[in-house]
Amino acid sequence: MPFTPFHWGFALLCWSLFIILDPFSLFVASVIPDIEGIIAIFILPQMHLPLHGPLHSYTLAIVLGVLTGISSFVFWRILGKKYFFTHAYSIKVSIASGLIGTISHITLDAFIYPEMSLFWPQQGNFLYGKIGYFETY
Repeated sequence: MPFTPFHWGFALLCWSLFIILDPFSLFVASVIPDIEGIIAIFILPQMHLPLHGPLHSYTLAIVLGVLTGISSFVFWRILGKKYFFTHAYSIKVSIASGLIGTISHITLDAFIYPEMSLFWPQQGNFLYGKIGYFETY
């Protein structure tokens, strides 16, 4: 299923244990890899794109995590400080939060989707089946 809110459960757990994390970066990054599935199903269904393609790899999860962290940092500096909170997160905290979000997403999906290539462009998913579908959810 593309875009599952279950990834927010792990993000919420991380944020509750480490309140210093940037919640915006953490929660957005924990679901951003699913943009691939949304594009495959709703925007370009005629192209038969994979639901778990290159964005569902650790290789691109790192890129997505850093970009999400930088975007969140900019958000907090421009809008967040002015309209939401007086607290603004550091660039390091925002990027770390983004990386935790994307890497946790890839790891959780890797247990239940065999078609994922964890270190794209190399093929293979060594985590598939290590934890069952029910236990992962």
